[in-house]
Amino acid sequence: MNRLLFAFLSFIPVVLFGQNTITGFVIDSLTQEPLPSATVYVNGTTQGTTTDNDGRFELNNVTFPATVVFSFVGYQTYALDIDRNPGLLTINLKTNDELPEIVISGKNKRVKRKDLDFFKTMFLGDDRWGKRATIMNESVLMIDN
Repeated sequence: MNRLLFAFLSFIPVVLFGQNTITGFVIDSLTQEPLPSATVYVNGTTQGTTTDNDGRFELNNVTFPATVVFSFVGYQTYALDIDRNPGLLTINLKTNDELPEIVISGKNKRVKRKDLDFFKTMFLGDDRWGKRATIMNESVLMIDN
């Protein structure tokens, strides 16, 4: 009897952790095509994954509440606040029509501080984690103030 009880109780953590899995698909909002290799992560953690060729993702052992962030190059980043297991998600990302043109010309061009700050905001984000991130080799950019 004790062995049966032990076997039963040992499966409880597996069942509980299984309930904290977020799964779904990331697709283009216009074409409804999957977005392979889109980034999916729990904000403020190191938990993350990328979508497969069908745009499918799975995040395991998520602690709720959580903010899950979805991003893909050329698309607007989307953050979703989740309080409990949402079931199968379908995330529609919109294209980002506001990406600025980047022109690289000549050598010895200097990057201005405001341009570097803009770069950091676009690629690292403006939340508290993005603001804490640093570029290890800023000096190679030859920054002018």
